[in-house]
Amino acid sequence: MNDNERFDEGRSAAWRQAVVETARKDQTRAGGRNRVGLVVGLVVAALVVSGGGVAYALNANLLESAPIATASPTPIQRETPSTTPAPTPPLTSVPTDDVGRQNAIEACTALQEMFTVSGTSEADTKSTAAMLGAQVVEAAERAQAADVQWSGTSQTLITAQGALIAYLDNNTPEGVHLLESAAAQAGTTCSALGVSVKLMQG
Repeated sequence: MNDNERFDEGRSAAWRQAVVETARKDQTRAGGRNRVGLVVGLVVAALVVSGGGVAYALNANLLESAPIATASPTPIQRETPSTTPAPTPPLTSVPTDDVGRQNAIEACTALQEMFTVSGTSEADTKSTAAMLGAQVVEAAERAQAADVQWSGTSQTLITAQGALIAYLDNNTPEGVHLLESAAAQAGTTCSALGVSVKLMQG
């Protein structure tokens, strides 16, 4: 650019002042395309008037005031590892209760004999009942030892034989009531095993 094409110093200073003031006013307004066009026009005019000095100052001012758009970081999607439930361990084999069942049946049979015992004398009756009662207890305990599921059955049969022995030793109304109650429970228990147990009244 030739020096002859430039304005004098006074006019150049006036142009620079006008450009800077216009740019400052424009920063306070919502610009969009008008602002961009005006700034471009002012930059071109500044280049024509006084070379690159005003353009540099204007561009520096514009860069400082222009907001810098920052991109928000995109969250990283990570696949959640699927948790596979641990396999259920196989059930252990169900323990056989044949031995316990056989012993429970044996105890019921001995109890039924005990309920129907009759001796030639009171002492003979008590002796026979005690012998059968021992068989009931022994078989019931073997059933319980074979499998814990026979615990209830074992206790019911042992209670019934004890109630009969107590009745034979001390025949009281309370003893009769306890014997009848125990005999009824034993009858229900043994009936499930196919053995009929009934208290013979006499």
